[in-house]
Amino acid sequence: MTNIDKKIKKNLSAERRKRAENSSFDKCFFNLKNVDDNSYDMVEKLNRLFGPIGAEFKIEHRELSDDISSDSLVVFFRPEQVKYKTKRAAGRKRSYVSYEEDGITYRATVNRIRQLIAKYGAVRAAAMIGMNKSGMYKRLRKAMDSGIRLQAGDRDALGEDDILF
Repeated sequence: MTNIDKKIKKNLSAERRKRAENSSFDKCFFNLKNVDDNSYDMVEKLNRLFGPIGAEFKIEHRELSDDISSDSLVVFFRPEQVKYKTKRAAGRKRSYVSYEEDGITYRATVNRIRQLIAKYGAVRAAAMIGMNKSGMYKRLRKAMDSGIRLQAGDRDALGEDDILF
């Protein structure tokens, strides 16, 4: 991917994010039969769970007349923001790959994967890390492009400064 393609992709992503943040709220109402302390605890849990994708839950109490009242669960959300945040790879952290060799578990790094390929061959190295060969090479290429290095505390006993796989 060229630098121009990366710039275009970055600009499109920024535009989608801005459109999602500026979209209007939609509301959904659900009538509740009875409301107690447990209901408010559940709403708090829902807010913690769905807050990161842009949804907010509230219990609203309405007095319709002297004798009649109504409780509703109201869900506020922005459809564009929910769509943006729930699509594939939307802020998800990349899972780390580990493998076992000679009874020892290692965190996969670019240099270690290359050593596995040299020692065992590509097909067996890919099987050791739980991938197929093409997936291993694709991830190896992406790791090299990202250049995210191990943090000082994550380096192994050899103290190698390597790129995460």
